Amino acid sequence: MTSHSLTIFANALDDVRHRESVVRLFAAFASRIDAVYASASVLHGAEWSGRQLWSPTSAERELGLGPRGIWKGLPPTPTWLSWFGTDYADEIGPHLSFGSVQRHDSGLFHRSAIEPADRADLARLLTPATPPVGRRWFGLRGPRQRQAPEPESWLPIEYLAVTSQSDPTTYPTAESAPVLPQMLRT
Repeated sequence: MTSHSLTIFANALDDVRHRESVVRLFAAFASRIDAVYASASVLHGAEWSGRQLWSPTSAERELGLGPRGIWKGLPPTPTWLSWFGTDYADEIGPHLSFGSVQRHDSGLFHRSAIEPADRADLARLLTPATPPVGRRWFGLRGPRQRQAPEPESWLPIEYLAVTSQSDPTTYPTAESAPVLPQMLRT
C-alpha cells in the first residue's frame, strides 16, 4: 500500500477557478491510480516559513489510516473531498447523505461542500437540528435541561477506523475498523 499527499494553502482555494481545478485533479488522480480511498481535508495550524511548511504541535493532524502499509479503515470524520474505490463504492454510496456524489467507473467521488470545509463545519452538516425551545411554564421546578445533539456518524461505524486513546500526547493512531475490504485484510 502506498500513499500520496499534496498540501495547498487554503487562500488559493478562495478563487473558484483554482478550487475547481483542485477538485478535478483530486477526482482524476484518485480514479487514475484506482485508489482504495482518497481524501482532501482542511487542517488548521500549519505554518509557512517562506521556504517550507511545518506543523507545530498545536496544528491539527489527520489520523493515519495506513500506518506501516496496513489499512485501518475509513476516517471517523468526514472530509471535504472523498474518493471511495471499487472496494468501498457500492457499500458506502447509499450512506452518503449530504453533499454531492458522482459515480465513476472505478469508484465514487463525494464532495461534502462546495467550498473547503473543516471538521467543525462538516460536523454541523451531520448534527441533527436542535428542536425549538418550548414555552417555559410557571410552576415547574426549573427549566428543562437540553443536551447538545451528538453528531451522527457519517458512515456505518463498522467501516471506520477508531482513534486509539492509548497515548493522547502522540500523533493520532488508528485501530482497525471491524470491516475491511477483502483485498486489504492482512
